[in-house]
Amino acid sequence: MSDMFGGGMSSGSFGGSTVVEKNLDRITVVAGILFGISTIALTLVWR
Repeated sequence: MSDMFGGGMSSGSFGGSTVVEKNLDRITVVAGILFGISTIALTLVWR
């Protein structure tokens, strides 16, 4: 199952991260920060 999500591709591109991986990392970090902020905001609003 991990081969479907890139687990089997580690032999060719293991040394460095590609542009797609960097963009996904950035998107993940931004989504996590937005999720945290929205969770805190909703907690304060619904008090």
